[in-house]
Amino acid sequence: MIQFATRSLFSFWPGACKSWARGDSTSLSMAIGFSWAASLAFTTTYIWTEWFPAWFVICLSSCVLASSFYCGIRTLLFGETIIKDSRPLRDQRLQQAQAAYLRGDYFESERLLASNLDLQPGDIESGLLLASVLRRTQRFDEAIDRLNLLRKRDFAIHWESELMVEKEKCLKRKGHS
Repeated sequence: MIQFATRSLFSFWPGACKSWARGDSTSLSMAIGFSWAASLAFTTTYIWTEWFPAWFVICLSSCVLASSFYCGIRTLLFGETIIKDSRPLRDQRLQQAQAAYLRGDYFESERLLASNLDLQPGDIESGLLLASVLRRTQRFDEAIDRLNLLRKRDFAIHWESELMVEKEKCLKRKGHS
């Protein structure tokens, strides 16, 4: 009962559920923005009553309450949309793509990796292998664009050295052709 009550109250905080359950950075930004707006609304209503005009306080408080109720009621009525974890399928495809890459079947590898990236655009392992496939098939500009895109993803800092090595290989091979 307590868990249901906590989850129900938590659902009235826009972005908090997705941020907590999935680690979604967009939802985290929304949750932080909502908390700042709620804090400002509370502060302007009860503490800094003379600092802001009444219309601003009323508009801000109304927006905070409306967004909170909308998010909470929508979640309680329709439930949270649970996205199926695609990690096992993506891992299987990555292994198949690696085997195809090692056989020299670059187009099959590219097809498998592209389907992985359709499911999860932030899959750095699949993106890095796809950049290698693109380099092997002499598509250097596409490979460099892919690598630049990967560097902008969450957790790309952990892959920085591999991304830079692959980019250097692409630039070196592009210069020789």
